[in-house]
Amino acid sequence: MREHRMPTTSPRSVAELSNSKTKLYAEAVSIAERHVEWARQQHGEDHLAYGRAMAVLAKAYHSQGRYAEAEPLYQKALAITEKTLGADHPWRLGLPT
Repeated sequence: MREHRMPTTSPRSVAELSNSKTKLYAEAVSIAERHVEWARQQHGEDHLAYGRAMAVLAKAYHSQGRYAEAEPLYQKALAITEKTLGADHPWRLGLPT
């Protein structure tokens, strides 16, 4: 009978992977923050594009475990979506369109 073992991973490679992911998350947040500002300047704070940009930033924060920062952005994005499209729209309900 063959014994199955998990491949070993050195602490150094785990740290490198973690640092790589951290850098990617930081870059994603930076891009999302710039997009929110661009959407605000181009469309205003009541426009659907601004709300969608805020939802993307919220998701980037959420992916990093930054829940306290993500929640108000999700709430604002939801409010904009409801105001713009209505409470029964598939985007508001999280349904694919």
